[in-house]
Amino acid sequence: MGAPLKSLKRLLGPTGRHCSHAGFISEKDPRWACHNRIEITSAGADDDFLGIGSTPWVGDFAGTALTVPAAPSLTLQDRYLFRLAAIQIPSGASIIVHGLRMAVELVADMPREAGGTVPLYRDQVSPFWHFTDGNVSWHLRHHSSIFATLVDPAQPVGASPSLKGTQPARLYSLAGPNFAPGAGVPPGVDVEGLGTMRDLRYPWTNTDWSLAVPVGGPGIVALYCSVRQTNPETRPLVPNVTPNTSLRPEDVFILETRQQTTEIARYGRVAGAMLVETFPACKAPGEL
Repeated sequence: MGAPLKSLKRLLGPTGRHCSHAGFISEKDPRWACHNRIEITSAGADDDFLGIGSTPWVGDFAGTALTVPAAPSLTLQDRYLFRLAAIQIPSGASIIVHGLRMAVELVADMPREAGGTVPLYRDQVSPFWHFTDGNVSWHLRHHSSIFATLVDPAQPVGASPSLKGTQPARLYSLAGPNFAPGAGVPPGVDVEGLGTMRDLRYPWTNTDWSLAVPVGGPGIVALYCSVRQTNPETRPLVPNVTPNTSLRPEDVFILETRQQTTEIARYGRVAGAMLVETFPACKAPGEL
């Protein structure tokens, strides 16, 4: 963190939109010596674990990443919205965001000789790569907890119609399971400098946790991901360049999984995480 913080209220500013209602914490307050850092990570149902499980817990078939539906986005507003990681900040408390993780997996359903298909995955590693007709954006947002809790008896596994929660989920509108609320625009206001990221800025395995972004309560801070799903049947073909080393790894994956003259690769899964430090992490002097 560098030099010890003297006061979150001073750091956040007296009238900032993320300012906490917490009172001034003096430099000698013992609560500064109590550090509470937690990493909040996405998790969701993963069909690849059906029948084999993903942990020792009976019935657990969850994975770290959330599945992107295969149905392509047909319009500019037809995107998929994911809540990957979120934390609720009580009134009088604050957090510092120390780091983010991002991950995108491409998938191609490869035909098997015995019939059916098997999914083949490829991690995106090029920070600025995207399909010619699709893309992924990332959004760290701060919003209140005023949203109503929505209940859908036909709620799909791993999805939620509610913007109020903090659990990882693909968010959808009650108008239909493939329609994101707000046309895929995440709720709330930007967390400074991180409200909209159009690149793979914080790769999953290359995070140095050097951020120090304060956010005051009350409210929810959430890392969202918005995906415009590609349409392999209509997008322009990747040119078959020889040698393939002149292409980025993602384009090589598209070529290697191409069937005849038809591309089949698409966005498969997305994952995210954030490391946060909570304040105050200990009780004030005199509190029981």
